[in-house]
Amino acid sequence: MGRPNSRTRAKVGLTFVAIVATLAITACSAAPANDEEHDDPDIVLTEFAVSPDPIVVATDTRIVFTVRNDGGIFHELRFTNAERIADHLGEGDEGHDSDNAEHSEDETGQDVVIELDPGESGQVELVVPESEDVYTEAVCLVPGHYEAGMAASLVYARP
Repeated sequence: MGRPNSRTRAKVGLTFVAIVATLAITACSAAPANDEEHDDPDIVLTEFAVSPDPIVVATDTRIVFTVRNDGGIFHELRFTNAERIADHLGEGDEGHDSDNAEHSEDETGQDVVIELDPGESGQVELVVPESEDVYTEAVCLVPGHYEAGMAASLVYARP
């Protein structure tokens, strides 16, 4: 066997370039492991429901929920309790200001909120304290949504 001729070397070179190009295109088009689409949400929002209902949590844990708005309008998911819902609803539209809602890592009584446009997904972290009455519901308090039934109960699992 002799040395490959220039034509054979050219074919091998072109084949190598084609393989490398194919691998590069495939790698660039693959979705990242932690993409923004969140294909498998833990919680889904629609008009006018929160699913699943109930949402099962355990006390003294940190949970990161993936939430997707499958509805056609803006929604929020707010982890809260009956007292804070009543206060919020008593304030009317003026009370709907999620700027005051923060991720709570203690029992300060602050709601944990994520706001999503139609088709949008995101993640929200809930630090569940030992007290089961800090967070009792996951609701949408956009005016009229809660009243239309957009709520899910939180149920505390026993270890």
